[in-house]
Amino acid sequence: MTALLDFSALSAFSLNNLRARESSFADTVSRMSSGLRLITAGDDIAAHMMSVRLDNRGRGWIEASRNIQNGLSMLQTAEGGMASILDAFGRMRELAIEAANGTYTNTDRSMIQPELEALRTFVYDTVDTTEFNGMKPLAGNASFAAPTIDLSLVLPTTGANPLVTAATQSGTYAVVIDQVGQRGALIGVTPAVALGAAEPPTIMTISSQPGSVNVAITDAMTTTDWITAINGAAAAAGIGVTAEITDNTTLLDDGVTQVDPGNDGYLLFRTAAAGSDKLVSVVTNKFSDGTGFSSAAASAAGIDMQGTIEGTPFSAFGLTVTAGAGSNGADGLSFTFAAPPPSGPAGTVTVVVPPAVVSDFTHVVQMAPNSLDEHLVTIGSLTTGVMATTGPNTLGTLSFATQQDAVDGIGTLDALIQRVSAERARIGAHVSALQVELTNAIGSAAVAGSAEGWIADADMAVEATTMMQAQLAQQVQHSVLQALHAQSNASLELMVSMLASSPLQAPAA
Repeated sequence: MTALLDFSALSAFSLNNLRARESSFADTVSRMSSGLRLITAGDDIAAHMMSVRLDNRGRGWIEASRNIQNGLSMLQTAEGGMASILDAFGRMRELAIEAANGTYTNTDRSMIQPELEALRTFVYDTVDTTEFNGMKPLAGNASFAAPTIDLSLVLPTTGANPLVTAATQSGTYAVVIDQVGQRGALIGVTPAVALGAAEPPTIMTISSQPGSVNVAITDAMTTTDWITAINGAAAAAGIGVTAEITDNTTLLDDGVTQVDPGNDGYLLFRTAAAGSDKLVSVVTNKFSDGTGFSSAAASAAGIDMQGTIEGTPFSAFGLTVTAGAGSNGADGLSFTFAAPPPSGPAGTVTVVVPPAVVSDFTHVVQMAPNSLDEHLVTIGSLTTGVMATTGPNTLGTLSFATQQDAVDGIGTLDALIQRVSAERARIGAHVSALQVELTNAIGSAAVAGSAEGWIADADMAVEATTMMQAQLAQQVQHSVLQALHAQSNASLELMVSMLASSPLQAPAA
């Protein structure tokens, strides 16, 4: 029995060793199949944290290199535009020298002028159309000051909330009001007559955008009582509707149209405010009765102002006037009257749109993983100074009409060439700096990746050796277990045989 216990203990010990070897072998296979030493954070906590930081830094360097390449592409686009402009200036200078020759007449020089105009247009078009992802590096950054509107001559008072869109040009625009805003007015189809004795009540539903209210008209009420009941209920409900009984003095909001010239006394509903968004609707529970309304709903809406700006009809909402297209440059002009204006000429609106304030083009290149590692690209705008469209000795006023104009033009062109050449040289400086930064970013990305690899990647030679050792150990443990099992079985068979041959065994019956 002692031998059997020894065999059992040895077998358990060998089995535990086999399990440990199998676990080690599985870990080795995982590292070899993934190529990573750190499969989970628990493999090496400190190394895992360092690996994550290095991985993020390496990825940051890779993205920074893309940023720098984009910046270089933008600069190359700008330099290409400048090269074309310098070619055009070179041809202009040739024309200026030709026109400055005394053997030509002004008529001869007029033949040169069309080519000058074409070249000038080409230069300005190149400045405006040289783009990179929507940015215009040659045109610069433009900012626009808020425009001003002078409403002092618009009657009856200056407007509130003056607005202007980018489409509106500076200028003075005439405003004429053909029709002022009016309240919605809804009148009954027959004169108002009190209900007959014992006639069932009329339930009148009065609605507007804010809501609706029901009013009961009974046979005990006079038409004057109707008005008291309707106006009281409408005011309590806040629906913005009033009622009245008309006479021959009742006029619409235009102050001209008579509602009831025969003095017949109709039930009239009005909205409390003017404008096409103000609606009143009335319906009753009867087919017809003395109210002049029926089970078929009737409704009416107000109207907004109508008129013209510079002879072109405008659209109005309430007291807000907005000029439409074709208003002699006032397209988009919008202002709000402080009070309803009278019909007829309302006056003039003067709009001043300040010119754009142009500054140098700037672009920030994020060239490293850190937030402060930036390169500021600056390119002077080619729309100001000697490149402006107006002003003496500028590209916009360059002319070869006379010999003196041509002589002066040579100096202007020299200044233009100097201006563009200087900006092109500035681009060259930016390109050189960014190329150095690009080399650094690519190298830094490689170094960060290599360092991260030393920490996180598996050493395949070591892992291969470890795997072979684990396999050999597994084979040894299997052999030991087999030998232990064989020896244990032999001992057991010997003991069974000895017991069977023992004289103490009882004879078989």
